[in-house]
Amino acid sequence: MLRKFSGRLCLRFVTPKRFAHVHKHDHTCGSGCNHTHHTVEEPQPRPIKEFDLNNIKKSISEHAGQDIPLSEIPEEEINLAFSEVVTGVNKHNREQFIYSTWIQDEDLRLFYLTLIYLNGELLRIKEKVRTPGSGEIRFAWWKANLKSSMGGIPPKVPVLIALSYFSKKYNLTYHELEFKWTQPPDMQAIEGYGEGIYSSILYMMLDAINYRTTHSAHVASHIGKCYGISLLLRGTAYHAEKNRTTFLPASVCAKYGVTEEDIYKKQYTKSIGDAVFEVADQAKAHLDAARDHAKSIIDPPTDYKRVLQIATFCDLFLYRLQKVQVPSKLQSNKEQQ
Repeated sequence: MLRKFSGRLCLRFVTPKRFAHVHKHDHTCGSGCNHTHHTVEEPQPRPIKEFDLNNIKKSISEHAGQDIPLSEIPEEEINLAFSEVVTGVNKHNREQFIYSTWIQDEDLRLFYLTLIYLNGELLRIKEKVRTPGSGEIRFAWWKANLKSSMGGIPPKVPVLIALSYFSKKYNLTYHELEFKWTQPPDMQAIEGYGEGIYSSILYMMLDAINYRTTHSAHVASHIGKCYGISLLLRGTAYHAEKNRTTFLPASVCAKYGVTEEDIYKKQYTKSIGDAVFEVADQAKAHLDAARDHAKSIIDPPTDYKRVLQIATFCDLFLYRLQKVQVPSKLQSNKEQQ
């Protein structure tokens, strides 16, 4: 598991072995041999060189935005960026790709896929790095170039070219990113994860179709939280094996006596089942709240229903999860519908 970034990355560089010419005595040498004799130079380590991550991130930020303005990028290159985004989501996130096919407006669909592709790129940073320092540097690069891309000057990266295009089309604004790879302390933390990523995506989708009202925003907020929590639950085994980490809240695990090592063993126990159930129950509560708020929305546009159709995946996952759990509130809530 990646620990908290230390702020400094120290590397030691050692010179390669350098061998000078070595003269050896042989039968041609007399007693008065006056050849110059050389000895092998012992490799000497260079001094430790320290890299200050803050200075590196500052340099990244200063150089971001020095790329070609969106207005000067050929249309063919923009279309190629769209194609790369669609292919990438279809490859790495089939579920979201299928969901996007329900969105009839082609620009709106491409916008959604761009956001999903971008989110996937950020989440995969951990899988591509070996040290906390290099992970922080990569993330600093993304933050700096996200800001410049939304300002109309993207680097030659397909997803950022697409994001720059839709930022101009839908008048999007930049918000600072916060990224954590550690076990969340409590339920509020994973709700914040869902709100910060998936609810925010749904908010932007509502803005794109000009239908962001008080009730529709509440629906999007609860669906985003539900989807975020459900996604973390579904990835429990994957994260335990691949990244040796877990996103089950520490407070919930402590309540049932579950340790991180118990989760890494990937052996089901009643304690783990109880912890998973409590988190799933919170996801179900958000799904029910979204349905309650949806009752107050009268004659919404067609695209509105398609934008929030992602709730279907949450419902299916929670329904299947209840089948492997003991009789619970999840089941009773489902029977009441």
